[in-house]
Amino acid sequence: MKFSGFNTTEKVGIGVGITAPNANLNIGSASAFGSQSNPALQIGGTTYYRLGFYTTAEGAVIENKNGDDGIIFKVKTLGEAMRIDSPNGSVGIGTTSPAYNLHIKPASGNARLKLESDSNTADVEMMLDSASSTRNAHITFYNAGTQKGGVGYVSSDTIMKMWGSNNPADDHLCINLK
Repeated sequence: MKFSGFNTTEKVGIGVGITAPNANLNIGSASAFGSQSNPALQIGGTTYYRLGFYTTAEGAVIENKNGDDGIIFKVKTLGEAMRIDSPNGSVGIGTTSPAYNLHIKPASGNARLKLESDSNTADVEMMLDSASSTRNAHITFYNAGTQKGGVGYVSSDTIMKMWGSNNPADDHLCINLK
């Protein structure tokens, strides 16, 4: 199918699966349209497409069905800005190979993470929650890839600790939480 030469002052929309489109391109007329095996919009082959878009009754799905590189977001001057990696779902911002659930690595300058409330009555919280009472919850500090210290809860001692070098047993400040 080829479209060319629309010479009209009327709003023209293309409808797929709908008789009265309300956008330049309108796909589907139901709340759930398309599926994993038959997306509403597909880029790539019929069996192993690389990018598919479809909806469920309450959600929108963007899927990379068969791409080992995940989903990559690029912007004009930066190039790759973010990626959702495959197969583990790690998110990388500024890195093409995220090694953690969220891996932030700017190409230059400071690496910063900001949590901000827009309300005078709201708290800002960063929560570290271990799934087991026998595991630790801590923040470690590195310099050029070498661990320099940390702060956190050490479950075996049931205390909050601040330590230097790379050893939580190297106590500098301890707070008993018993």
